[in-house]
Amino acid sequence: MKKNGFILILLLLSILSLTGCGQTQKTFEGPVKTMLCESSATQGDVKIKIHYEVTYQGEDVTYVKTKQVLTSTNTAVLEGYEKAIRDMYKKFDGIDDYNYEVKKEDQTLTSTVSIDYKKVDTDKLLKADDSGYQLIKNGKIKLEDIKEVYESVGATCKGA
Repeated sequence: MKKNGFILILLLLSILSLTGCGQTQKTFEGPVKTMLCESSATQGDVKIKIHYEVTYQGEDVTYVKTKQVLTSTNTAVLEGYEKAIRDMYKKFDGIDDYNYEVKKEDQTLTSTVSIDYKKVDTDKLLKADDSGYQLIKNGKIKLEDIKEVYESVGATCKGA
């Protein structure tokens, strides 16, 4: 059961940290607004809190910052998550406007991903990992689509 939970968490992190749209010229209309989403879960002795900050204009997502905090008293479990998360993000190295940071301090592992959808070459993102393809519509991510994904994994969203 622990292995299945570990795989589920990694799949969730992968889907939620990779969503993209193509490298074509993108235009966005309307005032800039922010949607905040949060979720939390416990898997064995690991507590997980995820905070999503989605900036959008009109119906289109322009920027996403995701912060995932895992806490556990089991150092070996956190080290396993750290290795898996670093390996997952490594494939995005060198892609401009996709930034990530993974830090482990004591009993806490923090992963932060930020993606500037106004600038990122999402063809490169999708080449590195095609799990975000279902969110792309006419070269952009729609706010309702990303909100639906977040809510489907238990997040509560405000501001949309």
